[in-house]
Amino acid sequence: MSVPARNDHAPRSAGPRTPELEAGARSASWIGRDVAKAWGGRRRSLRASIPMVLAVLGVGLAIVVLRSDVLRLRFALSGAVEEEQRLVLEERELTVAMRRLRNPGALLTRARAEGFGQPEWIIDLDLPALAVRGGDTP
Repeated sequence: MSVPARNDHAPRSAGPRTPELEAGARSASWIGRDVAKAWGGRRRSLRASIPMVLAVLGVGLAIVVLRSDVLRLRFALSGAVEEEQRLVLEERELTVAMRRLRNPGALLTRARAEGFGQPEWIIDLDLPALAVRGGDTP
């Protein structure tokens, strides 16, 4: 007893083929089709392919250059951010030191420790009058 061979790749038709069905079959998906045969077996000439290959290589080279520039810029930006953080920390430390030096209580204690006392007299310089005369001494 022999089993008839089954051809899964043969088109199944439910009825007679019409021009409308043929047009629908041609516009169907390209999955499973031999594209070379669909294009009529035309081959591109070498002269027509060279500019296209050169264009693809040029675009690829441009992408590589841009990626390397992006990496270089990211590295430089990372260094700049680290430097900025270091400078902000240094600024905070210097601000604390300046406020310590300008503290009136600390200034009074330091002045007494170094032998400064209450002044015996105060000389009031009239600075606007000196500025008007050009800074000359009387």
